[in-house]
Amino acid sequence: MFRHSVSRAAFVLVGSLLAAAAGADVITVANTDDDGAGSLRAAIAAAVSGDAIHFAIEEGGVQTITPVTALPPIAAGVTIDGTTQSDASCATWPPTLRIEISGYASPQGSDGLSVTGNDVVVRGLILNSFTGDAIEVNGASGNVYISCNFIGTDASGTQDFGNAGAGVRLVGTRVTTIGGAMVSERNLIAANAIAGVWIDENASANSVSGNYIGTDVSGAVRLDNFNGVVVHGANNLLLGNLISGNVESGVLFDVATATGNTVVDNLIGANATDTAAIPNGGAGVYLLNGATLNTVGAVGAGNRFRANGANGVWVDGAASLRNSIRGNSMTGNGAIGIELGAFFENPNDPGDPDAGPNRLQNTPVLIDVAYAAGLNQVTATFSVPTETANATYPLQVDFYGADEDDEEGEFYLGTLSYDASDFIVGTVTRSFTPAATVTAGDEVVATATDAAGNTSEFTATAITVVVPEPAALATGAIALAALTLRPRRWRVPDAGEISEQ
Repeated sequence: MFRHSVSRAAFVLVGSLLAAAAGADVITVANTDDDGAGSLRAAIAAAVSGDAIHFAIEEGGVQTITPVTALPPIAAGVTIDGTTQSDASCATWPPTLRIEISGYASPQGSDGLSVTGNDVVVRGLILNSFTGDAIEVNGASGNVYISCNFIGTDASGTQDFGNAGAGVRLVGTRVTTIGGAMVSERNLIAANAIAGVWIDENASANSVSGNYIGTDVSGAVRLDNFNGVVVHGANNLLLGNLISGNVESGVLFDVATATGNTVVDNLIGANATDTAAIPNGGAGVYLLNGATLNTVGAVGAGNRFRANGANGVWVDGAASLRNSIRGNSMTGNGAIGIELGAFFENPNDPGDPDAGPNRLQNTPVLIDVAYAAGLNQVTATFSVPTETANATYPLQVDFYGADEDDEEGEFYLGTLSYDASDFIVGTVTRSFTPAATVTAGDEVVATATDAAGNTSEFTATAITVVVPEPAALATGAIALAALTLRPRRWRVPDAGEISEQ
């Protein structure tokens, strides 16, 4: 199961907001009427900062509210909590949700809920069948929390009741949190026609964490959005989500305003337990049209890309630069794991003067990789044929155990630095302690990332790990011990399933 590492401070604040709302005025929705006393419409219209909207509709299963005109916007400081309805709970996954807001009777283009103020909580609802977006947050500047909702499905979380727009759209909004670090905060966002989550160009510093985006509630069955997450803004965080099964890209950055965003520790193209593939139809992450300075994976917080229809990560367009792609696990994707440009591997060019996405950074040239089990050391002999004038030094060379096709890095092994003086020397030999188990016969690939953040493709040819020569053992420089098998190798059967061997 994937992990979460978001600071819990934000989620403590959610609890504080809910607690504050509990002590403030409570406006109760007592029926499923479109308007009038006891209706959701009347409750939203009456609520002011500090108020909480609770539900006490007759008991007995799911209660469906069908607005026939657009609902009024939710005021700043208001909480709408569907878990207050009898028998509803977000304590475990899957949650039990009892309040459904259905847009099938709403006018063309209507959104479900509109949030325009700060300090708003939307929790424990089913939002589906709107011809606009299910939830739009527009112009809020802080502390909007959207958690434990089913967005685009029925109450079971298994049927396509998708919205015609995005599941959640953020417009000119800052510090909105979609999901959270705890299972009780997870949203299911599926079957939406434009995107599961859309972050507009003026939306920044928002967090999308821990959600299921593109699958049903089990995390094992495709229930696709068109794109999983579309990011046009800056400095947003995607952390710990399951982003799988979407029609096109898992995550799409396709404008120049998409800059400084971070995508870490997500499952992209796998099921929730990372035991089978639910591929996105296109790339796992697709960056183009000038998307710059984005981080896709980091050492110790890599994403796991499984069997996506195109690449694991695809960077396209000459202006798409300084996109760091490090520490990820990639296997079984339909094209090469990291693609710079269009549809083919880029051969290294002498000195690396060419321009293009991620500056078409040359890949490392691996000469030899040896493993001494007794010392638990990998020793690599390699070079990077990039003139110092054509990259920002030093370069970080990341080594990976290759997948079964020997084309992608399945598990991160370690990093060695290659500085300007190394380029003058050419080929260097250095050692590191591997982060995963290594054995003779494994295949290794590598990437190079310059100090500006431009990451290369994987090396075109994997190199086989060898055992040091006996003569080296006699000198005592390297002591051999029993080599152990690495813990995981993956295959992709015809049915698309990924299973451990």
